[in-house]
Amino acid sequence: MKKWNIMMSMLALALAGSLLCSCGRSAAVTEKAETAEGTEIDAETETAAGTETDAETETAAGTETVAETETVSETETEGKTDTDTEKETENRPLSPSPEEALLLPAETLIEPQADTDAYFVIRTIEEGDEVYNRIYGNSFPTDGGITTGEIRYLRVLHYDYNGQIRTGEIIVNAVAAEDTLAVFRELFDAEYQICQMVLVDAYYDAGWPEFAHLERGNQADSVSIAHDNTSAFNYRVASNDFSKLSNHAMGRAIDLNPLENPYVYVDGSVDGPNECLNYVDRSKATADNHMIQDGDFVVTTFKNHGFSWGGDWEGDKDYQHFDYEG
Repeated sequence: MKKWNIMMSMLALALAGSLLCSCGRSAAVTEKAETAEGTEIDAETETAAGTETDAETETAAGTETVAETETVSETETEGKTDTDTEKETENRPLSPSPEEALLLPAETLIEPQADTDAYFVIRTIEEGDEVYNRIYGNSFPTDGGITTGEIRYLRVLHYDYNGQIRTGEIIVNAVAAEDTLAVFRELFDAEYQICQMVLVDAYYDAGWPEFAHLERGNQADSVSIAHDNTSAFNYRVASNDFSKLSNHAMGRAIDLNPLENPYVYVDGSVDGPNECLNYVDRSKATADNHMIQDGDFVVTTFKNHGFSWGGDWEGDKDYQHFDYEG
């Protein structure tokens, strides 16, 4: 029995011209007008009239052009919805200071910065603060098991799958915080791409109150995987043994780009959506498809900072998974 099928069954129970005109001139010609004086007067009259007509024509044409331009401009503006404007704003990279970046939501687009060290931050979590309020009753249990003093909140930068820089967030055990920050700093410097990094709490659903807390944790993990979300702390049971806590429950495990790096059972089935089946054959790994391979830059970087890799396990393989051993 696979966790994914169990969790998704639970979820099934709970869970878009203007008219241009010019004036013509009419004149009677007399014998008097044939004199030089008359001819001169008549010529002046024609010139004046002609100039007046040309000026009127140019003015009318200019007015028509301006009117057409304004109409097109208004049409383009009217064609944009509030949602379109919001999307344009969301997709426009910002250039915040490190302090301002901390206040922005995770996954905010950021302009390249000359110095990025200050954007990699470790923070404590205090009861009642913004992070605590997001995790309490979700990834953080209400009935004990772990305290806020045992975990740390990290803000980082990462490259997304389009090669753009985004803010990211993750919670890990306090003893793993420094090494975790160093790992993501090195991945960023290498421009390694991570699909997204938000707390797993974004995938908890208030419609799951009938589930026991640990079951809710595993359900949220399943949804997080489906969104290819990189995460760590989540008070839940192990994927391969529902009778014991996962290392994620203590913030001592990280799952990186889980869709492309699934949990694969010995029979070739996966713990995740069907899309994960495209990544069971690890010989298909390339520099562009985000599949983690033995001995590659990602595995080496994590191991250099005290982590072991689930791809080294005997039997089942968990290619997304890195355990902190210190």
